[in-house]
Amino acid sequence: MLIPTHAIPFISFFIAMAQTPIEVDLTNDTPPHWTTQGATTPPAETTAAAELPTCAICLQDIHRAAIGPNAPYDWPACSHPIHLRCAMQHVSHQAQPACPTCRQQWTQDGQHRLEQLGQTNEVPWVVPETPHDTRNLHTQPPPAPDQPILLCCPRLALINHHHPELDTSWRELPTRHMEWAPTLDRTSNQWQAEWVCLRCNTAVTPNDLTIDIDVPPPICPFHGPRRLAIDVRHNERGWVCSRGLPPHILECEPTRINPSAPPPTPAAPGQRQWEHQRPPRDGQAIPHANSWFYVPLLLAGASRLHPEAVDAWRAHRHAGLEWQNLVTQLRGAPAIPWQRLHHTLQMLQQLAVDTGHQLPAAETALVEHLVAAASREPTGAQIHFPWAMNIFTQSSGYVPATAQEALLQNFLGERHASHAASMAERWRQQTSPAAPPHNHPLPQATEANPAQITGHEATPSHRQPAPQATEARPARTRSPTIVPHRQWCFHNLINV
Repeated sequence: MLIPTHAIPFISFFIAMAQTPIEVDLTNDTPPHWTTQGATTPPAETTAAAELPTCAICLQDIHRAAIGPNAPYDWPACSHPIHLRCAMQHVSHQAQPACPTCRQQWTQDGQHRLEQLGQTNEVPWVVPETPHDTRNLHTQPPPAPDQPILLCCPRLALINHHHPELDTSWRELPTRHMEWAPTLDRTSNQWQAEWVCLRCNTAVTPNDLTIDIDVPPPICPFHGPRRLAIDVRHNERGWVCSRGLPPHILECEPTRINPSAPPPTPAAPGQRQWEHQRPPRDGQAIPHANSWFYVPLLLAGASRLHPEAVDAWRAHRHAGLEWQNLVTQLRGAPAIPWQRLHHTLQMLQQLAVDTGHQLPAAETALVEHLVAAASREPTGAQIHFPWAMNIFTQSSGYVPATAQEALLQNFLGERHASHAASMAERWRQQTSPAAPPHNHPLPQATEANPAQITGHEATPSHRQPAPQATEARPARTRSPTIVPHRQWCFHNLINV
């Protein structure tokens, strides 16, 4: 191959560059071990601080020449060093101590060596404190008693899981027994007996039951001794044949106790007279305040109004179905945080004081009673309407005015509470003021007299709603409202 003559100088230039040696300037910026053939990554700097091991417990340096609590101790089998004091605390507080660095198990030889080293350095053993069990001493609640059998509302079964919000998706069951739900009293650490209806939220304790039957239970020729059953819903009781837990009432005919009730007699003053309060008769003067309407309504919602008084309210032309619907709403009210009820009651009492009303001492003490009762409940527990009624109801059955408003606003809701106020006002307007006085006028009442209304009493009204708590209300699940297909009174307890 012939190269043109004019290209020879250009090629000679590149050949000369390739043969010229390149001088490399090795300054002090380049470490000398980098220029050595076969050099590797430089080792870490060796200083006096890096040579000291670190205790895996306290993360402090370990000096081999130290004595006393900071003397070094090598863990058996793995020889990881830790301080003598740390080793003794670690071993004394662990049931199966392990090396804090590699989890190597503890050995008996290590125990002897640790004891000897502790005696040599005069380091006493750390005696661990007796552990305090903060859990409940009673991990399990007591079993349900054999009797009485408490009955309330028929239970419900969901038959259409795709649409639980529809009333038609629920069916009533023949079982009506209340659920055994004892509560733990945190002050005495003792279980308190309680039964709860899973449908209307009614709670019953032994103090609410007047069981004064001294006769032994009758004997059924087919099923043996009978059991006492109490119908809380209809205030009836008797002997039934049953088996199992939860109790299944058999087909034997129940035997009622005191089937013929004596004629109603007026309650003596101070003896829960409000629980017998009936609607005012035609022609009676109705007080301006609404305790005559609200207190029986609240008592009926808590299943504490006498059955005959309940029937009288249902049959009255001014109450009837509207009054019964309000009672149903109270019985089906969902649980709420107790702080919301406390906030409403506190605001109502403050509003009454600011407007010049003087509250009785028993009424102002309700705020403290609510806080004290709620402090005995578990953290985050919510309260039901019957629980609140236990706190607010006085010995005569009367509920103070501010407590009436707080209960209606929180458990009945603003819309239904406004409807209750409208019913009372409409009832008052429909009563003729010119009607002649009745032979038995509506009594003027105090706590023991159901009709007197104190001067400070106000009523829940849509014009002046009670202050509401700022806490967001939990989402309410719609409770199915099913009309029973039969009257579930005591005389019809048989499960079919």
